[in-house]
Amino acid sequence: MSAEDADDEPSVPEKVLRTVTPGVTGKRNIEMDALGWGILVGMLILLVPLLPFIIIVWLLTKVFDFVARARGVSLTPARSRSRRRSRGPARR
Repeated sequence: MSAEDADDEPSVPEKVLRTVTPGVTGKRNIEMDALGWGILVGMLILLVPLLPFIIIVWLLTKVFDFVARARGVSLTPARSRSRRRSRGPARR
């Protein structure tokens, strides 16, 4: 082995990294920050005017559910025994 042969061999890395991209430096990404703030402002502009209507619909569903339960009417369909029997023969 000569000194020239040693240069042809690949060298052992000093520090092993399990990535092909460089590490994050921790700086702010102004473009993505502005995009995020823009989406937030857009959602607020759309949802704040709709908030009273959403609250009214929510309150009406609560009132209708309370009235239906007071009258003894269930708004969710209950499974009947005839429905369970119609699935086929019982397995034992």
